[in-house]
Amino acid sequence: MKIRLFTIIAILAFLAAGCSQTVTNNDDSITNLAWEIINRDIKNLESNSAVKIIDSKITRLELMETFDELADYPIQVYALEYRLLPEDLSKVVMAGGMSYDEEGWLRETASMGSPLLVVSDNRGKKELIGTLWTGGIMEDGGMETSIKELLERNALQE
Repeated sequence: MKIRLFTIIAILAFLAAGCSQTVTNNDDSITNLAWEIINRDIKNLESNSAVKIIDSKITRLELMETFDELADYPIQVYALEYRLLPEDLSKVVMAGGMSYDEEGWLRETASMGSPLLVVSDNRGKKELIGTLWTGGIMEDGGMETSIKELLERNALQE
């Protein structure tokens, strides 16, 4: 009886650990692009010498939509949610819609919502086109319109 109970507890622990995966069905290149955005955010926060980020994690990285007709290659949009743990939350300037959870982790949210990674998929080679914000795409008239504007801005910069 004790062995069965131990086995059941072990199975439940295994299933619970499997359910708490932070990244869902993404290849390494998408995860690497997400970490570029997160590390840029960390660098920005740590530009204030009083702030030190001691941990970070991706809590959601999910393909939201693919657009096949906007360019010569598919364009994918990924929702990115992450958390950053400052050594001392009181030293972080909470600007423009920033928030934190009950454990003191900073959330990815800003006044314009949460980030969306816009990625080109040119024959399996993934490249970050840019970042959109959930609030901004509503203001721009939808995701497709926002992506077109992002592509136009990038073309002008080249």
